[in-house]
Amino acid sequence: MMRKKDFDFEVNVGLRKRDSDVEVIKELVDFLIMNLYEPDEEVICKVNTRKIKKLGLAKEAINWGDLSCREVEKKNGVYIVYIEEASEDCSNLKNYIESWLKKWGWKAVVVTNW
Repeated sequence: MMRKKDFDFEVNVGLRKRDSDVEVIKELVDFLIMNLYEPDEEVICKVNTRKIKKLGLAKEAINWGDLSCREVEKKNGVYIVYIEEASEDCSNLKNYIESWLKKWGWKAVVVTNW
């Protein structure tokens, strides 16, 4: 996983290209989404109900079977993160993703849709 300051350092020393930032954001969002699940013997992974309740996601309209980051685009220094299979009004899901990205130094806005 990559914080913004680590990304900038790697760009400055030539280890990474500046335009790879969108892919880094997508990987971080995919990680955060997968963090909402837990391993399971029969279905490989299932929703972590304890975590979902704690984050206030239990009552939001989310298709847990296909929740994913579809696309990330950069506009004026802000990353627009498009997450599929969640209602447009999933404010807790948006806040969960946006707050972690902010903690890691990235400016992002999450858009959810079916």
